[in-house]
Amino acid sequence: LYRHQPYVATAYLQVRYQPTENVGAESSYFDKKNEIFCQSQLTLFKSEFVLKAALAPSKVAQLPCILRQQDPVSWLSDSLEVSFPGGGEILEIRLAGSEASMPGFCVLIDSVISAYLNEVRSRGRMEFAGEHKKNELLTQEIRHELKSKIEEANSLAKELGEIGSVNHPQLT
Repeated sequence: LYRHQPYVATAYLQVRYQPTENVGAESSYFDKKNEIFCQSQLTLFKSEFVLKAALAPSKVAQLPCILRQQDPVSWLSDSLEVSFPGGGEILEIRLAGSEASMPGFCVLIDSVISAYLNEVRSRGRMEFAGEHKKNELLTQEIRHELKSKIEEANSLAKELGEIGSVNHPQLT
């Protein structure tokens, strides 16, 4: 038996795909990457580690709607509706229930959003920054190695030029 829940707590969050590579005119490639990104965000939003983090603060753990649940994580995963309406970049988060539960649901949705931002988005930015730093170090290492190889090639060309008296241009 389905009971109609006339009250819905709703929040919206802009979640934009930021391509790390230049996709240029390949819009179908961008569209596919964006679709994968959006599906990943939906999955991550309702993931166990995000929901556990959302339920951890005492002001959330003590909410009547949470205290009534035998398994709050499963209940929240089943009750929370998360979507990208219209296929855009606005993530809609909904939780339906009775009028009396709405104040608690608003606190709960805010906590889920905070947990998502802390556990997923911030971590993703940190991982990106770490990868960027690794790439910078690798680029410096390759440049240093290339410079060393060029100097070695110039030295060998100079030696060969003196032996064979053939004039070779310097490599740079």
